[in-house]
Amino acid sequence: MGARHDLSPFPSPAAQAHTSTEGITDAMIDAAVLRCALEHFNLYVADALTVEHRYQLPPARQHALGLRSAPTEAERDMAAIAIRLRYCDQSGFVAPLWNDGRRMRINTPVAGLIMPAVRGGHVRALLHYADAYDDAPKWVTSARFPLGCKARPSIHVANPEYARRKGVAIIAAHALEAEAIAGGVMSVAGINGVRPDALVLQLREEWPQLRAVDVCTEEPMPGIVRALRLAGLTVTEDGDEQ
Repeated sequence: MGARHDLSPFPSPAAQAHTSTEGITDAMIDAAVLRCALEHFNLYVADALTVEHRYQLPPARQHALGLRSAPTEAERDMAAIAIRLRYCDQSGFVAPLWNDGRRMRINTPVAGLIMPAVRGGHVRALLHYADAYDDAPKWVTSARFPLGCKARPSIHVANPEYARRKGVAIIAAHALEAEAIAGGVMSVAGINGVRPDALVLQLREEWPQLRAVDVCTEEPMPGIVRALRLAGLTVTEDGDEQ
């Protein structure tokens, strides 16, 4: 597969006037492709109300975060058409895209919720929640399809500015929980099942000056705690220093 810097206008024709192609990264392209897909998916009222009940996130906030109900076949087709028109065929580069030999398609679950994992301001991958009470979301992938690929696991960062200023953040289990905890006050990273070594690396990329974290998860995570301490971070668990 060749370089991706010569794709059709990104992120939009207007933005092209202010952005040279040399400044466009693969992460930016991936994020734009995934956001384009989410633009064509809906958040159903019933799903939004259930998420609001569970996480106290208003429906408007859920929509702004990119949370969507699992799309219908028609929504997937419309999203695939929009991606091809804006960014050419991206199958083989971005999960959950794939190609059936005739056209690019999108693989998504037929039920549940879709949530983007955002880090560094970019959508890194899509998470699938079976429902609003699912505490172990899975990555949306197309690896088993022709010209498909695996999702690139990523933490989800909510309200990053506090940690940039203070050097302190909270670790939550997953993206929706991170958004519920953040509340515009604290920086929270939802780990989304990311491996401990990758978690430390991504935290350092997001917050180079990070000094301390509070691991706020229902289930003990000794591997995560150990990796954080080995990285030189002060670790507390649910507010109690260890």
